[in-house]
Amino acid sequence: MNIYMIPFFINKENYDEDMAMAYQCLESLSYSKDVNLLIFNQGCLSNEELDVILQKFNFNYKLLGNGENVGITLSRYIGFRYIIENYSNIDYITEAHVDMIFPPNWQDPLIDYLNSSEEPMISPKIVTDFSDEISSNTTTSLEDKIKYLSTKGEDKITQGFVHPVIHKLSILKELCPYDVGFLTGTQGYEDDSILLGYNYYMGTSKKWMPKIYHKSCVYHKTLFQRFKLPNLSESFNKNYQGLKLEYGSYGLKELARIYPDNSFFIREYHKSIIDPDIYRKYNKYVGENDFKRTSCINKKSSRFIVTTDEEKTECLLKFPNDWWSRCYEYTWASNFSEENDICLDAACGAPHPFKFYLASICKDVYACDIDTDILDKNKILSRVSEYFDKEDVKKAAQYIDKIKFSNSSLTNLPYKDNKFDKIYCISVIEHLPMGDIKKSINEFYRVLRKDGLLVLTIDYPTANLNLLVNCLKNTGFNFADSFDCKIYPNAIYSKLLGGLYCFRLLLKK
Repeated sequence: MNIYMIPFFINKENYDEDMAMAYQCLESLSYSKDVNLLIFNQGCLSNEELDVILQKFNFNYKLLGNGENVGITLSRYIGFRYIIENYSNIDYITEAHVDMIFPPNWQDPLIDYLNSSEEPMISPKIVTDFSDEISSNTTTSLEDKIKYLSTKGEDKITQGFVHPVIHKLSILKELCPYDVGFLTGTQGYEDDSILLGYNYYMGTSKKWMPKIYHKSCVYHKTLFQRFKLPNLSESFNKNYQGLKLEYGSYGLKELARIYPDNSFFIREYHKSIIDPDIYRKYNKYVGENDFKRTSCINKKSSRFIVTTDEEKTECLLKFPNDWWSRCYEYTWASNFSEENDICLDAACGAPHPFKFYLASICKDVYACDIDTDILDKNKILSRVSEYFDKEDVKKAAQYIDKIKFSNSSLTNLPYKDNKFDKIYCISVIEHLPMGDIKKSINEFYRVLRKDGLLVLTIDYPTANLNLLVNCLKNTGFNFADSFDCKIYPNAIYSKLLGGLYCFRLLLKK
């Protein structure tokens, strides 16, 4: 037997729309057989008003709460405890919300899947918008929407987690889900808590991941109704601190594995480390580790820079101590400079040393930047003196006349087509708007010779890595070698700007 657990919350500021949405949710459920509901009234209706609504449908239901918005955490906790203590014939619990529409008996293939597997929970495929032919018709009936959902299922399993979700109650009993002793805020990180509970129940060696069974398809509007409520950040912070106390830093590390496209938890895990510099000392002490012997040896791979990568304290000029990533970025980028190259240091920066290094190696060196100081060699050297000592300024002066400078934007490079063997752009492009990033990549492609190399580094998560990679591929670039977007534990990391990693990309035209 399955029971739906639904926190019933109507936002006063959006009353009419929320009520219409809730009616559609309940009506869609009424098309399924043997529907059992546990409703937690969280506002802004009285229990009597809500009871009148529920009586219009053929549900077996129990109404909890009194219209007070006690939050997601407590309502789920109370609901789970109530079911465990009062229902002996329940096998499955479905967590649902009032901003959903369900096709008839949508849960049947999901429960069949749970019955035939060791999985503790399963989610359906969701859609957040109906197709153009559905949504463009303002008079579209609920029946039309349900018919649309009924055609979108497909027999495949993917990794992921969405609501609604169906739990095996026998396993859920073992977890003490949504423990309000730790999650003391009204909302935030409830799902992360239960996913960690399942992860440890299943055993960390299995590297369990939540799954979506696409056989069923449900509409979820994802209104974020509660995001307008007061003290939201305080509530989220309370629950986050409770989550860390409950599961520790390694819990954050496991969540980073469960959410591979979300950098928040791996960043928070690294922030929890008391002395991150000790890893660098360890790696230097033990020599090359397994990762270095494989991925790190290949200088052409595109990936996050790690502490075992080669680093140097200078690139012609000695680096300032607080340049946390340049000792790796410039060292890696310098691998690709050759004597006969015609190359460009794009968005070179007036004081930065890489253009001078290139001038000491390559045949012809061009450098561009939007900083107007780039056109005055005396101003450039003055800017260099702000970061480097007198001996380094002399080295820069030795090569500055070899560099052809241009005051220009990356979106409109003043160079002819197919001019350069190599283009270098070091930790710049992520600071541009997405539209300018696309224009800049098009310009790099235009002025780069066939089989030429584009050498990029970016700060992450300042850059949206997925969007950047898609843009590079759509322009015509290909990775020179392998591409790996995994954040390894020894990835170089800075606490600047809330936490930064450094990603390197080597692309070929």
